Amino acid sequence: MILPDASPLKPFILQRRDQLAKAKVRRSLGQIQGKVGDMPMTRGFQGALAASFKANGAPGIIAELKGGSPFDPSFRTMVPYKALAEDFEAVGAAALSVAVERQAFRGSYSDLATVRDAVDIPLLAQDIIFDLYQILEARLAGADAVVLSAALLGPQLAEFRERAASVAMDALVQVHTPQEVE
Repeated sequence: MILPDASPLKPFILQRRDQLAKAKVRRSLGQIQGKVGDMPMTRGFQGALAASFKANGAPGIIAELKGGSPFDPSFRTMVPYKALAEDFEAVGAAALSVAVERQAFRGSYSDLATVRDAVDIPLLAQDIIFDLYQILEARLAGADAVVLSAALLGPQLAEFRERAASVAMDALVQVHTPQEVE
């Protein structure tokens, strides 16, 4: 993981690292892998976006569900995840992005699972992923795709993309500079 000391993500990653350590105590990597192996196929995040483009001649909409933002402290709200997800699907969203980080974005894997049960469109788990375990966590909660940051993962990006693919998940790779695209 590449993380400069001045990175605005540093406090969130340190906090998330603590949460992840606790999650690994509750459920081992072996336990989570076994459960993921028994799950049905994902809903095809990338395929849904491509199908939406083909049908509408325009990019598919990925609607976002989150209860807060670390970059806007005034944005804190209770989210009616089920109802909002159903509404987004009804108005034509091709996929949903669900925040799963509790402290900064006021989301959780439980919220993602609630949304999974409410809609038939693919779900993107919005998290700051820096550990392969998180990919399995997202899959177990019902995610069809994860966000991977090129800046954060650096040379490990390929390994994380392969891990996501190995459990039938798509990876949306986030880049901010031309160098990260390379």
